[in-house]
Amino acid sequence: MLIAHALKIPRSRIHLEPGRRLSPSEQALVEDLAHRRRMRVPLQYLTGESEFMSLTFEVPEGVFIPRPETETLVEALIERIEERSRPPGVMLDLGTGSGVIAVSLAAHLKSGLVVGSDVSRLAVEIAGRNAILNGVDRLTQFVVGEGLGPFRTAAGGEHHAGFDVVACNPPYVSSAEIDNLEPEVRDHEPRIALDGGSNGLEFIESILPQIPSIIVKGGIVGFEIGETQAGPVREVFLGVGLGGIEVVNDLNGKPRVVIGRGA
Repeated sequence: MLIAHALKIPRSRIHLEPGRRLSPSEQALVEDLAHRRRMRVPLQYLTGESEFMSLTFEVPEGVFIPRPETETLVEALIERIEERSRPPGVMLDLGTGSGVIAVSLAAHLKSGLVVGSDVSRLAVEIAGRNAILNGVDRLTQFVVGEGLGPFRTAAGGEHHAGFDVVACNPPYVSSAEIDNLEPEVRDHEPRIALDGGSNGLEFIESILPQIPSIIVKGGIVGFEIGETQAGPVREVFLGVGLGGIEVVNDLNGKPRVVIGRGA
């Protein structure tokens, strides 16, 4: 993959040209990429891109790398949105990162508007570029802000209700566990996208009580979770008044998503 990236050719071409010699500049580039990979820089940062939901996303250093587990969240939301008799309205991707959830929802649903928000200006810029890259810039909008801050009205700081869908891949790794993660993750990916505090649930527990104020009646709320967190996160959903709670397993049979509905 690194050689194909360095030569700007499809990987299949490498096997079709086994006798090809690299120029000195090409060889230097391949050696530099290989050295950085040996230093445990993630492959996606070296190539600058990642695949998600059969779409290609720009993923530079400083932006969270999309995971296959998050596809479980997107697929579950799409399935439940399409089960309804009406098209989706305005959807929110909270903590959008590189925009994979927002862009994937827009690309597969082809209707409604997906708003992605993130505290990182770099992430919002990259998400916007990924929307253009995948041809859904007219179906998406990205804003910088912390939590639900961008959606407070000017008068009294109240949240603006009206989202039909709220999706979130929150930070859910406990602070203590981060030091035990692979070096690619621990040393290179943005900690803010990983660190869920002492119990891994701090962001979830702080943001979920605010969700009922921004979701329409019957609207869908979906959060990605750690595989041991289904029970406590389900209780938080119930505690804030969300109904119709479901826990969705990933392809390995592990609980990966909690879904609820606005009352």
